[in-house]
Amino acid sequence: MNIIIYEPDKIKLESVLSSFIEESGARLSMLVTKNGMILSRKGDYTGVDIQSLAALTAGTFASTQALAKVVGEKEFLGVFHQGKRNNIYISLISDFGILVAVFDISVTVGIIRLSAREAAKKLEPIIAELITRAK
Repeated sequence: MNIIIYEPDKIKLESVLSSFIEESGARLSMLVTKNGMILSRKGDYTGVDIQSLAALTAGTFASTQALAKVVGEKEFLGVFHQGKRNNIYISLISDFGILVAVFDISVTVGIIRLSAREAAKKLEPIIAELITRAK
């Protein structure tokens, strides 16, 4: 599927990601496809290899979905990785995209999850439009 993002799409996606960062306290956020293509990104990417982050996120999510099946779940909707200084939360959006949030340890994962759910509600119709247009 060839997703084409026009300027109005870019503005909508970036607006949602900006709101997500503001509401959650995340350092950065991006929306990627399940195969690792970056659809949109916002935040402070200083020192972050965004292509690697996108590709590794897609791979991590694919592995996590396989784990879900092993334990009898259809899928896991979110994955949390905790570090000493930074954390990552990734969540499935519309069975197509993956919302990625990188945040420091001063931000709780609960607020990230809540904000991610709200962002998903806003992203789903935008993604549906992109998919429809790509068919």
